[in-house]
Amino acid sequence: ASSTNINAVLVKLAPQADPQAVAQHIRDWLYFNVYTTDEERTLMIEGTLSRMSAVLGLFRALLILVSIVIMALIVYVLTIEKIKSIATLKLIGAPNRVIVQLILTQSMLLTLASFLLAYGLRELIAPRFPRTLGFAATETTVTFAVMLAGGLVASFMAIWHALRTPPQLALGG
Repeated sequence: ASSTNINAVLVKLAPQADPQAVAQHIRDWLYFNVYTTDEERTLMIEGTLSRMSAVLGLFRALLILVSIVIMALIVYVLTIEKIKSIATLKLIGAPNRVIVQLILTQSMLLTLASFLLAYGLRELIAPRFPRTLGFAATETTVTFAVMLAGGLVASFMAIWHALRTPPQLALGG
């Protein structure tokens, strides 16, 4: 109990062996704890790896937040660069929904392109990474959904600025 060393013995059973009976025999006669592969995985994740998982989760959340802020700034700057064109659209009578749709399309395309680039880099780097990386499909899906929502939120500031643009700006006023 005072030692920090962990000793493990892996047991491979014959196809006809009863796993419960073998485990009980090891517990009764050899005085060892017996864990299945799933129990061992749970012990590792909830014990040794729990803090590391929390740190990685925090790191992932920060990366996503920074990505959303960068996308918001890029979409805003791209909208500011086109402010005269937006004013021209307003001057010729384009409805606000057209302007909103243009900005949202730009933002969603930027979000999709950045996610695909990140996914491609992950697929390229993961096999060569010194540690085994496991990516669950649900985590990737949730990350994609969060990035899409972030791209949507990122476009709001640009949309707000574009809708406040007076049409006379197209004439130089």
